[in-house]
Amino acid sequence: MDKEQAIALAKRYKEMVAEKLPLKALYLYGSYSKGNYREDSDIDIAVVVESLNDNYFEDTPLLWKLRRKISNLIEPVLLIEDMNNPLYCDIARTGILI
Repeated sequence: MDKEQAIALAKRYKEMVAEKLPLKALYLYGSYSKGNYREDSDIDIAVVVESLNDNYFEDTPLLWKLRRKISNLIEPVLLIEDMNNPLYCDIARTGILI
Protein backbone atom coordinates (compact mmCIF):
# COMPACT_ATOMS: atom_id res chain seq x y z
CA MET A 1 0.00 0.00 0.00
CA ASP A 2 1.32 3.45 -0.80
CA LYS A 3 1.09 6.60 1.32
CA GLU A 4 -1.91 8.03 -0.54
CA GLN A 5 -3.88 4.82 0.05
CA ALA A 6 -2.99 4.89 3.76
CA ILE A 7 -4.16 8.51 3.99
CA ALA A 8 -7.43 7.62 2.25
CA LEU A 9 -8.04 4.79 4.74
CA ALA A 10 -7.20 7.14 7.63
CA LYS A 11 -9.79 9.64 6.33
CA ARG A 12 -12.46 6.93 6.20
CA TYR A 13 -11.52 5.80 9.68
CA LYS A 14 -11.71 9.39 10.96
CA GLU A 15 -15.28 9.70 9.68
CA MET A 16 -16.30 6.55 11.54
CA VAL A 17 -14.54 7.53 14.76
CA ALA A 18 -16.03 11.04 14.69
CA GLU A 19 -19.52 9.50 14.73
CA LYS A 20 -18.73 7.67 17.99
CA LEU A 21 -16.25 9.81 19.95
CA PRO A 22 -15.66 13.53 20.62
CA LEU A 23 -12.71 13.63 18.24
CA LYS A 24 -10.26 16.51 18.58
CA ALA A 25 -7.74 15.33 15.97
CA LEU A 26 -6.58 12.25 14.11
CA TYR A 27 -3.00 11.70 12.95
CA LEU A 28 -1.38 9.21 10.65
CA TYR A 29 2.01 8.57 12.22
CA GLY A 30 4.84 6.07 12.17
CA SER A 31 6.28 4.65 8.97
CA TYR A 32 3.74 6.29 6.64
CA SER A 33 4.37 9.77 8.01
CA LYS A 34 8.13 9.27 8.12
CA GLY A 35 8.33 7.79 4.62
CA ASN A 36 9.92 4.46 5.56
CA TYR A 37 6.85 2.25 5.08
CA ARG A 38 6.78 -1.08 3.29
CA GLU A 39 4.00 -2.83 1.39
CA ASP A 40 2.93 -4.70 4.54
CA SER A 41 3.38 -1.86 7.06
CA ASP A 42 0.64 -1.27 9.57
CA ILE A 43 -1.22 2.04 9.53
CA ASP A 44 -0.49 3.80 12.82
CA ILE A 45 -3.29 6.17 13.76
CA ALA A 46 -3.47 8.43 16.81
CA VAL A 47 -7.00 9.30 17.86
CA VAL A 48 -6.86 12.46 19.98
CA VAL A 49 -9.87 13.22 22.20
CA GLU A 50 -10.63 16.00 24.69
CA SER A 51 -10.35 13.76 27.75
CA LEU A 52 -10.02 10.07 28.56
CA ASN A 53 -11.95 9.92 31.86
CA ASP A 54 -13.58 6.57 32.63
CA ASN A 55 -14.32 5.84 28.98
CA TYR A 56 -10.78 4.74 28.06
CA PHE A 57 -11.52 1.05 28.56
CA GLU A 58 -14.68 1.35 26.48
CA ASP A 59 -13.32 3.64 23.78
CA THR A 60 -10.13 1.71 23.05
CA PRO A 61 -11.93 -1.55 22.13
CA LEU A 62 -14.35 0.54 20.05
CA LEU A 63 -11.44 1.91 18.01
CA TRP A 64 -10.25 -1.63 17.29
CA LYS A 65 -13.78 -2.72 16.37
CA LEU A 66 -14.19 0.20 13.94
CA ARG A 67 -10.87 -0.54 12.24
CA ARG A 68 -12.13 -3.96 11.16
CA LYS A 69 -14.69 -2.21 8.96
CA ILE A 70 -11.89 -0.48 7.01
CA SER A 71 -8.60 -2.36 7.32
CA ASN A 72 -6.98 -4.74 9.77
CA LEU A 73 -3.72 -2.89 9.09
CA ILE A 74 -4.98 0.08 11.14
CA GLU A 75 -3.32 0.23 14.58
CA PRO A 76 -5.15 2.88 16.63
CA VAL A 77 -3.93 4.52 19.82
CA LEU A 78 -6.18 6.72 21.95
CA LEU A 79 -4.57 9.89 23.34
CA ILE A 80 -5.33 13.29 24.77
CA GLU A 81 -3.47 16.42 23.72
CA ASP A 82 -0.69 16.43 26.32
CA MET A 83 2.62 18.16 25.65
CA ASN A 84 4.12 16.24 28.61
CA ASN A 85 3.48 12.93 26.85
CA PRO A 86 6.50 12.08 24.65
CA LEU A 87 4.39 9.89 22.34
CA TYR A 88 1.88 12.69 21.73
CA CYS A 89 4.69 15.21 21.14
CA ASP A 90 6.36 12.94 18.58
CA ILE A 91 3.06 12.30 16.79
CA ALA A 92 2.16 16.01 16.73
CA ARG A 93 5.62 16.83 15.34
CA THR A 94 6.04 14.08 12.73
CA GLY A 95 2.51 12.84 12.08
CA ILE A 96 0.14 13.80 9.29
CA LEU A 97 -2.98 15.56 10.55
CA ILE A 98 -5.97 13.99 8.82
